[in-house]
Amino acid sequence: MNIVSFVVDGLPRLYYQAELLLFSLSRFARHPREHILVQCTTRVDPAFLAFLDAQGYRYRIIEPFLDGKYCNKIRQLEAFAEQDVDGVFLLDADMFVLEPLVPPEEGVFCGKVVDMPNPPLHVLQGIFAAAGIPPPAIVDTDTDRDDHRTLATNFNGGFYYVPGHRIATLHDAWKHWAGWLFQRPELFESTQQATHTDQVSMAMALSATGTPSRAIAANFNYPTHVTDDLRTYRAELPVTILHYHWLITEFGLLDGQWLRSENARSAVRRANEAIVGHTVFRHYAGFRRSQIPVPPNAGADPAFALQLDGLLAGLGRPLKLILHAGTPKTGTSSLQVAMARNAAQLATAGVLYPGNHSTGAGPPKHQWLVSVLLNDDAGGLLENLRHVVRQITPEIHTVILSTEGLYNHWWDFPDHAKSLLATLACKFDTSLWLWLRSPRDFMYSFYQQNLKNPQMSLVACYGRDLSLFEMLQDRWFVKHLDYLGFIQECEVVFGAQGIRLFDYQNDTVTQCANALGVQFPSTSANRENTGLSGPTVQLLRVANRYPLTPVEKGQVVAALKSIDALLAQHATVHPEDAAARRRIGDLSALQAEVLRTDYRLTTT
Repeated sequence: MNIVSFVVDGLPRLYYQAELLLFSLSRFARHPREHILVQCTTRVDPAFLAFLDAQGYRYRIIEPFLDGKYCNKIRQLEAFAEQDVDGVFLLDADMFVLEPLVPPEEGVFCGKVVDMPNPPLHVLQGIFAAAGIPPPAIVDTDTDRDDHRTLATNFNGGFYYVPGHRIATLHDAWKHWAGWLFQRPELFESTQQATHTDQVSMAMALSATGTPSRAIAANFNYPTHVTDDLRTYRAELPVTILHYHWLITEFGLLDGQWLRSENARSAVRRANEAIVGHTVFRHYAGFRRSQIPVPPNAGADPAFALQLDGLLAGLGRPLKLILHAGTPKTGTSSLQVAMARNAAQLATAGVLYPGNHSTGAGPPKHQWLVSVLLNDDAGGLLENLRHVVRQITPEIHTVILSTEGLYNHWWDFPDHAKSLLATLACKFDTSLWLWLRSPRDFMYSFYQQNLKNPQMSLVACYGRDLSLFEMLQDRWFVKHLDYLGFIQECEVVFGAQGIRLFDYQNDTVTQCANALGVQFPSTSANRENTGLSGPTVQLLRVANRYPLTPVEKGQVVAALKSIDALLAQHATVHPEDAAARRRIGDLSALQAEVLRTDYRLTTT
């Protein structure tokens, strides 16, 4: 009987990583649940413990040890010191197992030599000398970086196999030398090196106790963040465990972008295919929420808040502010045209759709909002709001500002600019309205829009000759599929009650009118900015091979729309490439489940 053990601390990221590891142990390793022990620190959320209970996993509560972070894993062996077990696999939570776990060598401690010399060899030698422990042989690290030499017992802490008859001895020695080393931080050259106290103390324990050890192939502990070739990797063997560290995408998948080995990339694809097929991960949403950047602080710019108070003081009443953020390609242009055409009717209902929306051609939207946020221009935002306030009459109780650029460029806005939005949310009764359509439909329409746009340095995929699958390799483009991340961050900025979500149903104008309690003439729902058919998309890609100015590009798009009208009766919508369709489905799989269960959205 070999037990799998790993530690979970009180962090949402670790809950999701633990769920992935448990899934992989069941799906690929077929490891019995009764032979898995999840060791949870006292900081773990009771909801995670309830999840373990519901799934039938054993767990043990442990006190944090020494640094309360990396050294917590040292507490694991005490759970087995008096048990009759064949051995224990000690894993990190950030591991994904792809093959059954079999001891590389029975009765021998097994681990993979460290990837890089951190701490360097001379630091290790100094530590061993100070402790009076005879150092083991000097060996190569797993990569050629820097001075690629280390001590033979310096194994990466992501995977240890401890034989049963050595557990009690190693537990005592590991704990002793970790405490000894923790009290002597001066033996390291930096605090970063000291984060490896747990790993170095295991190297010391192995040498001090004379425990036989074996260095195993990188296949048992394959680091996905290392681009170098690994000395110990054996191409004839499968990759048994991926050690992905922090490399999880916003879509909950393992990120193998740095890997050069096709076998390792294939292992990542295999893991992700299984994750996508499972879809339901209870801790994915919490992991995503924990990844939100430093929450915007509504008090970050007191001068802006004070000036805004002065601007609104003359109104004498609270106002509702609706920010319509799109998403792009959900009837935003049609809605903007409808609201501008019916501004007078909206005003009689107490709703202001401010004039002077934008400059140049295109739908009447409040693009200035995007400009001031991109430039983190508090003064410009205040000046534009002053223009809006001048248009407010006594009957107005609601102001609508509309630009899909709020969604389109959300990830481009500086943190301080988002804090300005948080301040607005404090001064107005603010609600952000968002329409969402199926990821597949959205990405194909958004793809066309990116083809139509003139080239610009800020967005690499604008106006390029790219297929949909090629554009799906662009991280900025793919980021727009991150519905959940946008919603969660907006909940931080505007409050959980400040977000109103709509399933896109091909008639955003009517949906919006119903939500506002007004009625637009039927002609207001005419579609604006419609998509192109497949053959015309190909012509647009050809046009993108030329260095067109924005004006020339607009003329080309207008001409292609005329051509498209002629071809429409003969052509069908260009079918999506199967690989692109599959990639969109993979990226959106975990989010779709969260959006359905937590936000009651069905089109995703």
